[in-house]
Amino acid sequence: MATSNTAYQPAVYNTGILRGDTFSESFTFATSGVPLDLTGASVRIQLRNRSGGVIGSFENGSGIEAAQDGGAIVWTIEGSQTAAYAPGLYQYDIEVTTGSTVRTYLSGSFTVQKDITV
Repeated sequence: MATSNTAYQPAVYNTGILRGDTFSESFTFATSGVPLDLTGASVRIQLRNRSGGVIGSFENGSGIEAAQDGGAIVWTIEGSQTAAYAPGLYQYDIEVTTGSTVRTYLSGSFTVQKDITV
């Protein structure tokens, strides 16, 4: 008998920033082609170093804006925050909680490059 893997795996998207610059990216999620309804949803993103330490934590109203219709999430990190990040490779994921359902839709690496103009 064949078995199938029904485990949910988030999509992978690698991104990054030049230290000291403002980071802002927009993400839209859909289920079966239908945009995710974010009405009442809680969105969280954590940025962690390789040893698991949190270097940035973002949620609705604090670095994350979530449009109710169309499922758009805008993640912003101000330049004053990224200026404090050491250059290197970090990990992040985007977790959305709707009611009692928690789902991680996206994960990946986040590269902070050394800035030249300081």
